[in-house]
Amino acid sequence: IYPRNTKLPGRHKYPTPAFPKDAVTTFDRDGNFWGKSGTDGLFRLSQPDPRGAISSKLADIDYYLARDGLASKTVISMLEDREGNIWVGTATSLERFRPVNLMTEPELADPGIWGFPMFSSSDGTVYIGQRESVYRIRPGGRPQLVLKMKMDPSAICEATDHSLWVFSTSEVAGFKDERWSYL
Repeated sequence: IYPRNTKLPGRHKYPTPAFPKDAVTTFDRDGNFWGKSGTDGLFRLSQPDPRGAISSKLADIDYYLARDGLASKTVISMLEDREGNIWVGTATSLERFRPVNLMTEPELADPGIWGFPMFSSSDGTVYIGQRESVYRIRPGGRPQLVLKMKMDPSAICEATDHSLWVFSTSEVAGFKDERWSYL
């Protein structure tokens, strides 16, 4: 589209590290550019525009180095699997970078004196305690109030029969087959 080395008005070269002869790069499904940072680790450039960067700041790139937990600074291979994980083969390890979606749940914003005790049951359902109550979140679902208590829950666990147990300073409740019983 543009002749090689054409500088577009208002655009800059991406501030990527100099590539070694054995460059290892990939684009992920979200359009992020991943590359080997010489012998210093790995970098990710978020959704680069083929016309060039708007700014020349180095802050536009995320670096993953030994100090960030990368086991080896020498990246040898890299690929993205069908689930969107980026796998990085280094000189001493195999690393996995997983896509994570963070979300805030406004319905769960009232911590008790014990904070938010949580438990993930064997079927993937998450139970979260907050002030005088316990909520259930099934995989892919929304929070659902399942128990009101006299006191704030302090611990939640699962028994070998897959029943759920909720403890507070003054009561213990068991949950099985969609029914609560107090002990």
